[in-house]
Amino acid sequence: MILKYLTRSFLVIAIWVTPVVSRAALVTCGVGDAAQCTFPDFFVLLNTIMEFLVVTVAVPLAVVTIVYGGIIITIYASNSGKREEGKKIIWTAIKGFALVLAAFILVKFIVLSLTGDVGLLENVFGNE
Repeated sequence: MILKYLTRSFLVIAIWVTPVVSRAALVTCGVGDAAQCTFPDFFVLLNTIMEFLVVTVAVPLAVVTIVYGGIIITIYASNSGKREEGKKIIWTAIKGFALVLAAFILVKFIVLSLTGDVGLLENVFGNE
């Protein structure tokens, strides 16, 4: 049961994420007329990858999983076992998303500490 669920989830994520990743333009240096990549560009890349994973992958995935749990609760309202399964799915999605956000904040803090570049935080708060 769990293997079937994980296989389906992985296939859906892979099919959805593959075209999005190909258009993400994660590497901004050394492409076209841009200057060659330097060591600080590694931190910019790390920052860009983390923002991409959180905003483009984790948020929609959490929303879809929470909605799926809600649908299970709604459809199987008379079945207490399925209701508990739906609640478990929702809480697991919330815990996972909280873990992703904690990792995101930790990486942001480390990158900010190593580079001292407050400009890397501007993309998160929309002050571009």
